[in-house]
Amino acid sequence: MDVVVTFPKEYPSAPELQNKEAVFTVTINSIKKIVLADYTDELVSKITNKIYTKVEDFNKLMELELKFQKKSVILTNFLEVLNKKATFTDKMDSIVEEKTAETVKYYEDLAKAYGMTFEQLVSTAGFDSVDKLKEALKKDIQLEVKNELLLYAYGNAINFELSNEVAVEYLDCLVMLQGEASREDVLTEYGVETIRSEVYSQALVDAIINNYK
Repeated sequence: MDVVVTFPKEYPSAPELQNKEAVFTVTINSIKKIVLADYTDELVSKITNKIYTKVEDFNKLMELELKFQKKSVILTNFLEVLNKKATFTDKMDSIVEEKTAETVKYYEDLAKAYGMTFEQLVSTAGFDSVDKLKEALKKDIQLEVKNELLLYAYGNAINFELSNEVAVEYLDCLVMLQGEASREDVLTEYGVETIRSEVYSQALVDAIINNYK
């Protein structure tokens, strides 16, 4: 099959071909058409490895994931605005140092569990030195602490209160995102404090969205 083309008027890589016609001879080996599978319980069971077996349940999961993604964008933008206007006390620095030390200890224990030295784990993670890892961790933790403090400060400013009923509702949303996990599994894996902060954040974002509708 011959394909006739005209090179652009400006063709710097080969000026002699500019605005000239050319014929390319090509061979079509095959023509394929994408056929979408029927969206059934069987397909859902297959693609989720039987974690979900009903289209209805899987749809709820997709809706929940999209909702969380949208809220994550809103929260990120909201915190960026607050960060530019906020000032923090020296107490924040001590919190950051404490959390950084805890995280470093976690990785040290992780290295031992895998029969590695801490330096080997650091190298495997792509850092040139332990100091570089600590520097990266501290930077991430500093932002995390700032955001958490800002959230709670804003929540206090608008007299936001998280009831147990709402907290359980958001916890169940997090459980659903984990597939087969139970409340206890999620709390054990991520820690009560982490989940409490996440639940508070999600509920507060909804409050922020409702306030600015």
